[in-house]
Amino acid sequence: RSHRSHSHRSGQGLLLTGDIGGTNARLQLWRVGSSGSSGSASLFYRATYRPSEFRNLGPVLSRFLEDAARETKAAVPAPARAVLAVCGPCLEGGRRNESNNIPSWCPPGASIATHDAGKVEASLGWAARTLSFINDFEAIGHCIAAHLSSKAPDSARPRKGGVRTLHAPGGDVAPPSPSSPAACVGAGTGLGACLVVPQPSTHSRATFSVLCSEAGMTETLCPRDELEWRLLCFLRRS
Repeated sequence: RSHRSHSHRSGQGLLLTGDIGGTNARLQLWRVGSSGSSGSASLFYRATYRPSEFRNLGPVLSRFLEDAARETKAAVPAPARAVLAVCGPCLEGGRRNESNNIPSWCPPGASIATHDAGKVEASLGWAARTLSFINDFEAIGHCIAAHLSSKAPDSARPRKGGVRTLHAPGGDVAPPSPSSPAACVGAGTGLGACLVVPQPSTHSRATFSVLCSEAGMTETLCPRDELEWRLLCFLRRS
């Protein structure tokens, strides 16, 4: 069943967010204020899917909205806004994304998979410019920046200092420093990275720039000698 049945009226109080990874697509629906841009938000529904079980991004979103309507027993109109964190670079102001982290969408030898927001909106019957893409580690970087800003004293100003490591809960947690850069690296289907850099600010809160990157996206090793070449050939046959 297509989700075009929900396209007649945009959900002014619904925001769709998600992380489209190579292994999992984690999606959430949020209820927000009538403006859709400010105020508190409450989680309405969330679910996780395997992208490899779908032919592209549109059917994943359609299935999610169908499941939300069925399991909450409520009418679920098209969201007012949808923002998806995705692997790889986001182009044209977040309207297009080139990603190769989902093998079934981008098989070996094929061109890099492209997510086009306009095509996804048309397939789902959403209003134009509803959907935006953001690099997944850029999204994490903004979360780190928000956390550091909340910890910053009113007089905080950037200063010279080393990179601050923020460890996972349960580890040797370093106190956040709003005046030093923060680096984040995460290993998943690929290897993402971002750097959060403090910027001069005249505001009471510290401000940051987020620099995102792909630290690595490879499917095999790079042989340096005959032995490693034979190992690579063996792995390819396996």
